Amino acid sequence: MKDTVYLILTFIVLTLWSCTDERDISPTVLYGTWEQSSYLKGRNLDLVGRYHFHQDGTFERIQFLRKPQSAEILGYTQYLKGEVAIEGRLIKFVDGVYYRLADGEKEFGDFEEFQELEDLRYNAEAVLDFEKNNSEVVMDFGPCNPILSTICIRHQRYIKVIE
Repeated sequence: MKDTVYLILTFIVLTLWSCTDERDISPTVLYGTWEQSSYLKGRNLDLVGRYHFHQDGTFERIQFLRKPQSAEILGYTQYLKGEVAIEGRLIKFVDGVYYRLADGEKEFGDFEEFQELEDLRYNAEAVLDFEKNNSEVVMDFGPCNPILSTICIRHQRYIKVIE
């Protein structure tokens, strides 16, 4: 009887020890460009958010307006760049630097018109969940801050851009 118990315990320990989280990802899966867009009805435009993850551990996030069903970009609304670290399924955005239009009157413009927003850094964490054979990624930024809940989007889905 003792031998059977030891055999079962050994099997359980080996099974648990050999298992890894199959959902952990390699950073290489994330390298490249990912995009989400939403149609702005009254304006007949797409608002596009685009992440680019570089092999050197940096990222860029660009937000711009473009014509629907087109690659034509009308102008940029926001630019963010910084460092990124991946641990298992957790992505950490570290010390991201925001850039916005210098002129508060314009809604969009060219990069040459952007200025760094000093004293404002982007630090965030999200859990990554890849779907559709790694062609889509969902970033779950966790619970929203009650004060900022009206502008919080907890789950953000991005589609891999084939370049």
